[in-house]
Amino acid sequence: MSLSIERMTEFAGLLPARGTYPIKANVRIFKGAIVGLDSSGRAMPGGLIAAGCVKVVGKASATYDNRTGSVLGGAADAVQVEVEFGVFGYLSASGGGDDIAADDAGKVCFVVDDQTLALTNGTDTRAIAGLISEYRNGLVYAWMGPHVAAMLVIAASEASQLDTAQIDVDALQADAATANAYVHIPITSFLDADGDPLAKFVSAGTPTFGFNLADSEALNLRWNNDATPGTALCQLSLPPDLDDTAAAQLEFLCSKSGATVGDATTLTCTAFILANGDLHDADANAGGVTDALVGNAVAKTTKKLTLTLAAADIPAGAHSMTFTVTPTAGTLGTDDLMIHSVRLRYTRKIQTS
Repeated sequence: MSLSIERMTEFAGLLPARGTYPIKANVRIFKGAIVGLDSSGRAMPGGLIAAGCVKVVGKASATYDNRTGSVLGGAADAVQVEVEFGVFGYLSASGGGDDIAADDAGKVCFVVDDQTLALTNGTDTRAIAGLISEYRNGLVYAWMGPHVAAMLVIAASEASQLDTAQIDVDALQADAATANAYVHIPITSFLDADGDPLAKFVSAGTPTFGFNLADSEALNLRWNNDATPGTALCQLSLPPDLDDTAAAQLEFLCSKSGATVGDATTLTCTAFILANGDLHDADANAGGVTDALVGNAVAKTTKKLTLTLAAADIPAGAHSMTFTVTPTAGTLGTDDLMIHSVRLRYTRKIQTS
């Protein structure tokens, strides 16, 4: 319920200096000992997590004997334990990398027992004790208090989350740098070798090629059997995230109208790639011949034919590519060839600006 009048609000300092906690059942806490809390928030001598100590809050201001048979009786909550917060000197554990030295100032330390601190958490068997301020005269001075423990836990959690985030970022960057990306090239963007629009394919005894829908469920480029097939021409803008240090591939999804065994049809391609500052007529041909579409017993079976564009042929900052595709003379035989789709496959690079 909200205030309706002024209230006297207790002040515990800019940083808390002490606090009180109900005592755990059947324990004795000596004056000057490290005080820990169990999972119920009850005070106990500092110790291992297995013994119930899940956090450290500071140093005992007095001795509290709450063992069974003592004056306090041994029951939980029998008395409030006063605990001081601050920087206190305790012993260092030894061996196994747990020794604390002068150069460990600024590091987190962990509780071993009610007067001993260690540099490691003992494979998650020890609670955080505090922050090491110095090592002097054989004693480890550690800043202790519930506020200190909370800050260290939060810092550890944030660091873990940052580590996880960095791992995710690294993975995303690696994926962006290595994953394949594609530019789909519409069949309708092709022209003939002179740059004129392609006509509709007409089956004829004379050499011909063009756009086709007959005998297929999708638009395609089709060539009839021909000793000197026609050439299709296309141009595309290259994506800005194309990695010019990695090879790229032109991929053609093809089929044949027949299945003449032994016809190993290939595609012959030219490819000219321009970048900013290039002479428009000075690029070397990056093209070549694809792998083969071999006749088989099942006509109309599609197969992807690939032409690799070597990384050495892709200039830095490549802007555009003009390429041609022609069924390689003498490889088509008596069958017709159809190209159903064309795409450029490339490797992405990480964008830095």
